[in-house]
Amino acid sequence: MNPIVSIIVPNFNHEAFLEQRLESVFNQTYQNFEVILLDDCSTDNSKEILSKYAKNPKVSHCIFNETNSGNTFIQWNKGIALAKGEFIWIAESDDFCELNFLEVLIQPMLQNNKVVLSYCQSNRVNEKGSVTGNWLDHTNDLDTELFLSDFIMKGNEFIERFLIYKNVIPNASALVFRKDEVLNKIGSLNTNSTLKYCGDWLFYFQLAANKEISYHAKLLNNFRYHSGSVIANATRNENLAAIKKIELNARNEIMTFLKSKNSTNFKEIEKKNSTIRKQLNYEKALFFIRNNEKVKGYILLLSVFSILFKNGKMKKYIRNKILNVKNKFFSKSFINVYAIINDLKYFKKRRIYLKYFKGKKGIEIGGPSTIFSHEMPIYKAIKSLDGCNFGEMTVWEGNIFKGENYNYFENKYGYQYICEASSLNDISDEKYEFLIASHCLEHCANTLKTVKEWLRVIKKGGVILLVLPDKRFTFDHNREVTSFEHLIEDYSSNIDETNLTHITEILELHDLNMDTPAGTIQQFKQRSLDNYNNRCLHHHIFDFELLHEIYDYFDIEIIDISLIKPYHQLILGVKK
Repeated sequence: MNPIVSIIVPNFNHEAFLEQRLESVFNQTYQNFEVILLDDCSTDNSKEILSKYAKNPKVSHCIFNETNSGNTFIQWNKGIALAKGEFIWIAESDDFCELNFLEVLIQPMLQNNKVVLSYCQSNRVNEKGSVTGNWLDHTNDLDTELFLSDFIMKGNEFIERFLIYKNVIPNASALVFRKDEVLNKIGSLNTNSTLKYCGDWLFYFQLAANKEISYHAKLLNNFRYHSGSVIANATRNENLAAIKKIELNARNEIMTFLKSKNSTNFKEIEKKNSTIRKQLNYEKALFFIRNNEKVKGYILLLSVFSILFKNGKMKKYIRNKILNVKNKFFSKSFINVYAIINDLKYFKKRRIYLKYFKGKKGIEIGGPSTIFSHEMPIYKAIKSLDGCNFGEMTVWEGNIFKGENYNYFENKYGYQYICEASSLNDISDEKYEFLIASHCLEHCANTLKTVKEWLRVIKKGGVILLVLPDKRFTFDHNREVTSFEHLIEDYSSNIDETNLTHITEILELHDLNMDTPAGTIQQFKQRSLDNYNNRCLHHHIFDFELLHEIYDYFDIEIIDISLIKPYHQLILGVKK
């Protein structure tokens, strides 16, 4: 069998990526395909590039819209209607792939006519096309083992175990599907504007229900994230409440469809979906409350009351409220007096810290950080804050982009830098009045070089506040504290972030029971060896004595050293 594959390339303003995309399409090892080029009224040089490739005999259609459709899925529908192939591949114009992509992915559908969707694992690539990681971490919270190997699974099981929680196929370019399934079962993709970027997620439910899907573990697709991508635009243009509403709308459509198809495990899926909907509404409610829409927020909270007591933060909040009331009436109790004394010490400490930041301009390395919103609420006190992260995608923050989009607290924004913590080349000397970094320095290979660079960008008399994990209460508890002599040696050798000196120690002593996101020992080893791209390793282990030595080395005046539960070591100092 040698069926035709219809390759649809929808494009809008991706001139920078088009040639790489199209070269990876036309040079596939499987050559029985047609190409449908669709441009949605691009304003860049896309038309000239597409017109050049349209001369290729493989191109059956090249269509330029005179006005923008405003919806990616309208373009998908147009391409599917024009397609004459048995299989369809939506090859997004800003992505690219391996040359055996089609050859590999159509095999499961050729061998099993129940398989309607075949997809593969994807690399994460940046604007320059450099690989910065993959999407395995996207599914690790659901299953750390399954996605390491190829599998074929019944669609209803795939929905119940994975797809109902989130879109575990994050990139349309990574899959090939049967055209007949769309025409006979779905008709056309839902272009309802309330779904926005969830339309593909709904589409995968529609394909998979009562059928089978295939997954290939090899990294055959390259999913590019950049400032103009759908993910970036969603993050930039929608607030959290709007994003949750879009997902809730999609879930309504999903459940309506599944019910109509009499899925054998519909009740199980519906039960899971109900729990997730409550959690989404809970998150929406908190967003409203934090943004001074308290009435709307509290009314929404009442509708998901059961979630309140399953959420750790809310349980803690309610417990504290009860204790506050109790303290008013039973203040003679020793326990209550002790709690009040501790609270007073904590709030006194907070006041000491906050006076060094109030009304000042600063920079945060590796943020935003929860501790600066809650336990030590610096974000509320400062005038402005810029941020710096090592790359355009991090395990902690997901996709980030250079520019005025560093959202560190509620409606507060600063400039987002993308550069190494030890090499802040884009930042001038003594630009800021303070620098803060929470759980960042341990991820830097050259501690002293990094601290020296951080001091360079703050003024004399400026404040530097570092937060480091206390190993006694973390997965590092088996490791020894790093000696200051070792830090000096690293500094003298000018080691960089490719350094893996401590990898053997880490693999032997890291307590995986306290670090479940790291997965199995094999997954943890793989992640650790790829540290340059993910920066998850803790190169060095710190205690108060070592932190004191570091500050002394740079002649930083130490204002305070504190431990905040559960495992935060704080050291506050002033640059002389």
